[in-house]
Amino acid sequence: THPTYQYTSRRALNGPRYIELMNRFFDDLEARTGLKVVIAAHPKAEYSPETFNHRPIIFYQTPALIEHCSLAFGHFTTAFINAILAKKPVAFPYYREMLRCGQKYITIAGMELGRLLNAPVVDLEHLKPFPVEVDQAAYDRFLERFIIDANHPQENTEKLILDFLRDYEQG
Repeated sequence: THPTYQYTSRRALNGPRYIELMNRFFDDLEARTGLKVVIAAHPKAEYSPETFNHRPIIFYQTPALIEHCSLAFGHFTTAFINAILAKKPVAFPYYREMLRCGQKYITIAGMELGRLLNAPVVDLEHLKPFPVEVDQAAYDRFLERFIIDANHPQENTEKLILDFLRDYEQG
């Protein structure tokens, strides 16, 4: 199971079912698009090469993988900001059990992000073809609403944070 759904004091996902559905999704995606799936693994994941049918599993390289991908998908992670900034298509796979487990709010957040981006929310138990495209207007609305500081649109995040810390330190 994905570590986020595993480490909970409440109901965890059924690990073998999660892996089975994700592999079925990967097989379907590869067959439909001709793309090869590469796993950008969560740092706490303990996957073996067999977990995802010998697909590449890469740790600590998520931003670089996103920069060079044709489609980014996941449940919910701040790494989606990289995909949005890079104008990459995104998709949000889920299945019914993810909406009832102890970490269901992560799934719900991913589904909501998909809605905001007008991006596919993919039911892993009922796979259907979905568009691999960017709704640029939706991406722009998301960036303007949640990422870009309207008061300082030309300043980078690093400068904004350092300025904030300097102002805070000076009282």
